[in-house]
Amino acid sequence: MWKTSTIDEICNVEYGTRVVRRKDSGTVYPVYGGGGETFFLDKTNRQDRVVISRFAMSEQCTRFVKGKFFLNDSGLTLSPKTNDLSQELLDKIIISLNSVIYQVGRGTAQRNLDMKKFRLLTVTYPTLLSEQQHIVAKLDATFAEIDKTINISKKKITYIENIYESFLTSVYEKCKSTPDYQEKFFGNIIETLTDYHANGSYQTLKKHVELKNGKDFAYMVRSTDFEKKFTNNKRYISKAAYEFLTKSKVFGGEIIMSKIGNAGKVYLMPKISYPCSLAMNLFLIRLDESQSSNEFIYNFLKSKSGKIQISQRIKGAATQTITKDNVRSIKVPIVKKELQKKIVSKIYAMRENITKIKKNYIKKLDLLFKLKETLIADLMHS
Repeated sequence: MWKTSTIDEICNVEYGTRVVRRKDSGTVYPVYGGGGETFFLDKTNRQDRVVISRFAMSEQCTRFVKGKFFLNDSGLTLSPKTNDLSQELLDKIIISLNSVIYQVGRGTAQRNLDMKKFRLLTVTYPTLLSEQQHIVAKLDATFAEIDKTINISKKKITYIENIYESFLTSVYEKCKSTPDYQEKFFGNIIETLTDYHANGSYQTLKKHVELKNGKDFAYMVRSTDFEKKFTNNKRYISKAAYEFLTKSKVFGGEIIMSKIGNAGKVYLMPKISYPCSLAMNLFLIRLDESQSSNEFIYNFLKSKSGKIQISQRIKGAATQTITKDNVRSIKVPIVKKELQKKIVSKIYAMRENITKIKKNYIKKLDLLFKLKETLIADLMHS
């Protein structure tokens, strides 16, 4: 006998909670939800469960997490309300509904789960537990083979990324053997090092600047914009606020660095035909163009040597920060401008090739995840 019920009828919805970073000694559990995974110390009783992203949903919005984990407030899990549905089969069914769950998300640039529609999705399953166990066993055997292929693809992506990082490091190491090579403090080639708070006190900024969700004259550039490749929901300000923020206007091509939280992470501002201003928690860096291009130094800061220097200058445990003085104290390579152009061109050519190869493996991963969905659906309806 098979039964069809809505998620609301048959499942308990368990939401994650906000993560509080701590540095105590003890057991460290991985954190899952939306926005990737990191590690924090916390008590948890969640284990071996499918996690569903609630916010900033990707097309792969469900994932099975093996072992104990902490669930942040960007995710949720489900458990059966009745004894006629096992947790193991429920997890498999949710994976098969991945595409459907993604479709009930709201928004375009950034999709968030519509909980009302999600709770109305239907779940079909056999009520006989022995039949559920048979289905789960069959799927587990098949999934084990698929997971092997998935892990191989993930390792290849990591390998490709390591190749690029090694290439980037070697490029700047070779600079040392070129004529006229110099090593300078970053501060000696910086023309402008500014941030949002350079425009006035907290009270003054609060008075003149109001962040808006709706489109307005200019938008505030945040680290999340770079992470989402500027496809996310942006924050806007009025023309008056933009004109007030004279010391942190962004025109494109600048080096941007996170100063709080994900401190030291560097980005290169793309050229965008829209007025932009710098948001909080970021530094905006423009260089003396007679000495170096922004692109040459940006790529150095992304290399192993640049990352090591940045990490050595980050302070704080719970909240990591980097100061302007510490940014200025980073040592950077300087070579002739003609050579800088050649090096940047070489780096971008390599990056383009690496990106193409990575895209192929990422596409393969997507197909493997979709294969799981299809296999479950076929077995459940055969």
